[in-house]
Amino acid sequence: MKQLAETILKRLIDNPDDLVVEETQVNNSIKLKVSAHPSDIGKIIGKKGQNATAVRTILKAVAVKEQQKSLSLDID
Repeated sequence: MKQLAETILKRLIDNPDDLVVEETQVNNSIKLKVSAHPSDIGKIIGKKGQNATAVRTILKAVAVKEQQKSLSLDID
């Protein structure tokens, strides 16, 4: 999941070297925490949260299909 999130998010931002994705697994849940350059946070979130929602939807679908786990994505 971490690699997929990094691949998607790096294409959205101007400073891909500053992107950090941390993955934590607890029971049937995967938690991804995303940190990026302050100027890129708005690009990750998108207008009215549309980019963040789209990324969450993709990651949740893959997590459920491949690992039968739920997923949460936190953006700092």
